[in-house]
Amino acid sequence: MRDGRTYFLGRPAEQRAEAGETTEVMSRLRQEIDDLIDEQTEALKRATFIGMTADDARSYDARRQTIVLLLQQLAEMQNGQ
Repeated sequence: MRDGRTYFLGRPAEQRAEAGETTEVMSRLRQEIDDLIDEQTEALKRATFIGMTADDARSYDARRQTIVLLLQQLAEMQNGQ
């Protein structure tokens, strides 16, 4: 949630796709979540061997927050079907 509105794939929730596009949107959401989780995994692997800088840690935390928000949005969409 930014500026008091819920966002979905970078767009305000009120601009979400119509019901006919819900499956495609959910698929894109899942892919975005998978990509972010892959980035998190790679960051942890690097941190294991070479450590994590403050910038790396901030990026890691930001991705984690994004993953949580996207998972919440996906759950809302699944519950709305």
